[in-house]
Amino acid sequence: MWVILSGMLFGVGSAKAGSAAFSSNGKLIYAPDHDEKPDVDVLDIGAGTMITKHLKLAKGSQDITAMSVASDGRLWVLTESHLWLWDAKSDEVALSETAPVGAKFVDVACDFGTGRVLITAAVEKPEPDESVGRVLFKLNAEKPAMSVFVRRID
Repeated sequence: MWVILSGMLFGVGSAKAGSAAFSSNGKLIYAPDHDEKPDVDVLDIGAGTMITKHLKLAKGSQDITAMSVASDGRLWVLTESHLWLWDAKSDEVALSETAPVGAKFVDVACDFGTGRVLITAAVEKPEPDESVGRVLFKLNAEKPAMSVFVRRID
């Protein structure tokens, strides 16, 4: 991903625009650094600078695949097996969800106004009456996600 800040062009690891997130005030861009470590590149738009933060996730956590800003300014951070809530100011990270057995998390989105979270997952061996994908819906940070099955009708 290439980002133009203050007239300068920054190369941000192998991040994709869709996996990056803006801070709640719009002054920072958080981009996962897809290098098999839980690192996030933080770009300060006004200053035209970039730093890399290493998230303290559980041992064995994979690469960060997606991020979304929570309504309180923290960030939802997704790996294939876990959803985390990260406070970029204090660097505190809390585990929020674990992927269901036989599924891998794919993407996350947060409704900034309500705090509701949508997580998509890929099911490794779907049941015959289940779609290939699974959607999890989280009402808020304190409650567990609910499975919502999506069925394609042709």
